[in-house]
Amino acid sequence: MEQSEEWADRIDEALAFNFGSQRIERPKDMGRQRRGFDRILHMRNNSVITIDLKKRNPKYVEHYDKDIAVETGHEFATGLKEGWVWKVECQFILYYWTDVDSSGKRILLPIAYQNDMANFRPWFERVCLEYETPSTYGSKSKSGNWVTFNAFVPVADIPSKCLIRLIL
Repeated sequence: MEQSEEWADRIDEALAFNFGSQRIERPKDMGRQRRGFDRILHMRNNSVITIDLKKRNPKYVEHYDKDIAVETGHEFATGLKEGWVWKVECQFILYYWTDVDSSGKRILLPIAYQNDMANFRPWFERVCLEYETPSTYGSKSKSGNWVTFNAFVPVADIPSKCLIRLIL
């Protein structure tokens, strides 16, 4: 099994356990992906829960219980573009980190957070400038180079009503 598929299966298992979902859908179409729908949990009462997955780079593994990275924007040669926090339509954001243990086995770290966007976004709008910094991350695409702007928000600062700690 590929590493990314292994992570995806482990995440789905954790979501099913924590939410009691009947079925988990992994949308493939770009329309739903752009809206932040990486997982759609179909519940027994016919409701759905939408989740956007945010994988933190393994080089930041020491931050896994300390902060979350919130993408606030991008700067291109042609101008600025909003980051996902301003346009995502999902109900929850799930952060996760992956790592390799001392024996070389791939592991999913035991702490993941979900940000309830109904509560998180209004709070974040009030405080985002306190945390926002240009990231050292830049990239190149067909449209040129860009710099990503992130807010590295300490988990301890996020209101408790916004966080749900998953059992993995």
